[in-house]
Amino acid sequence: MLEVKERIETQSAKIIYIDSNNDFPENVKDDISNQLKAMYMKKVQTDHPSIMKEGHSWVVLLVEKLTPESFYHLQEKLHSFKAEHSTILLVSKEPIGKQIFNFLSLPINGIVSLPYLENHYEIVIKSLIEKQAFLEPETHINLTLEIENKKMRLKPIKTLKLNKEKISLVLTERECAVLDLILDGYNNSKIAEKLFFAHSTVTTVISRILKKMDANDRTDAMVKAIKNGWVDAER
Repeated sequence: MLEVKERIETQSAKIIYIDSNNDFPENVKDDISNQLKAMYMKKVQTDHPSIMKEGHSWVVLLVEKLTPESFYHLQEKLHSFKAEHSTILLVSKEPIGKQIFNFLSLPINGIVSLPYLENHYEIVIKSLIEKQAFLEPETHINLTLEIENKKMRLKPIKTLKLNKEKISLVLTERECAVLDLILDGYNNSKIAEKLFFAHSTVTTVISRILKKMDANDRTDAMVKAIKNGWVDAER
């Protein structure tokens, strides 16, 4: 579980470090304290004036990495802090990946990795004071891609296309062309018409495909192609 290890008083603010193993580097603590003192003394402009008031708390939570376990621990721990009186920064010792998205639902103001904070603490603190929000830049790319993927998943699939580069079996050009049309829902007669093959040729090619894929029938071949990751959905 996370525990409060240290509280540091600074000009008009209190910094609370929550760190179960007391691993937060002392030099980074000093840097953050000095940065906050300087910015409070300057009375910098902010979209959230309450942050500059006496008694506002800065909470820095250090976790090993962003995992489901640390998510639930943080959920419990954060209940003790009032959002309107606190600026909460979550710091992960390990690099931040796609797991960040679950943590965005927590009542926190920023998420960074410890290496990023060590090298860019001034940018992080400045953004938190001015905007009350900060995400490590690298996560912006992942976030954008995830949003785009979710949008794409909501669009209906127009057609399934065989991606030859993903096929792990040795299929001939003719077999790939026939399998592609099977995925598109064509029957044997339509495949023959589309590829200018004799009906018997289509039947022979499909038999070879089923044998190579160890499939019972056309439907089984379609399912296996999809499960094997050979198919791209075009929307």
